[in-house]
Amino acid sequence: SVPGLREELDRRWLEAQRCIHVQAFISAVILMGSILEGLLLARAQLAAPKAYQSTRAPKDKTGKTPAIHDWTLSNLIDVATDVGWLKVDRGKFSHALRESRNVVHPWQAVMSGANFDEATCKTSWHVLESSVGDLLRSLP
Repeated sequence: SVPGLREELDRRWLEAQRCIHVQAFISAVILMGSILEGLLLARAQLAAPKAYQSTRAPKDKTGKTPAIHDWTLSNLIDVATDVGWLKVDRGKFSHALRESRNVVHPWQAVMSGANFDEATCKTSWHVLESSVGDLLRSLP
């Protein structure tokens, strides 16, 4: 739905795997969260009318729904779960990945006490892979 997005997501997928291999766990989790965000954004844009009609679609202060590309990862997860692109349990795990991805902000890493390891990456990877499966199954 966005020219070049697939290639960018492919690069990030491979880079996340390389990060895990060299034990760059924080980087791997951040990349996994960004991949999830890109995939959810693409899925929402493929069915924009359905996404905009979701009761979980975000609203600005005037009650208007912003353009999909301006939605947060949290908004994208909520809408994808609401319309059935992600299973409900996967939506909850995706929020956990989103929260972990937020360690991209150093203060958030300190405040959350994040101490990622290989197990964290494996868990995050399973969430990402399962979410990809849900999104693929949701395509017409």
